[in-house]
Amino acid sequence: MVTVKVEGEREIRVYLDKIQDGMEPALRRAVQLSLARLKSTIVRDKLSGQVLQRRSGALAGSIFTRLIGGGDIGGMVGTNKIYAAIHEFGGIIRAKRADFLKFQIDGSWVQVKQVRMPARPYMQPAFHENISRIEQIFAREIEKVIK
Repeated sequence: MVTVKVEGEREIRVYLDKIQDGMEPALRRAVQLSLARLKSTIVRDKLSGQVLQRRSGALAGSIFTRLIGGGDIGGMVGTNKIYAAIHEFGGIIRAKRADFLKFQIDGSWVQVKQVRMPARPYMQPAFHENISRIEQIFAREIEKVIK
């Protein structure tokens, strides 16, 4: 016959309860800090000359972060500017209310049916450039809970 006795079971349960109680707030903090980092990179770097030149500052000023709750913890960085997507992904702009698009280039008026905008991504590169920093943020916040 073999007998097994576990000592410290109570302490282990207390420790595991502490981890369970602290994990959700830690993950929320990590998401919030990561979102702030991404927003800063987008506004400070990408929309201030690195990818797009700042004209009015409206696009940079519209960048927001949002923590997504519910059963999962997540977040998003976004904008409500209708022209943001054409800069990020590129595409074709067509005349809708007239036969032609009309605009000036170097002081001369141009009239065309459509314009192809090249992609000038500013959000996706900001995320990829910050992946290792985001991983560090999550590791640090989780480590605070399990110590």
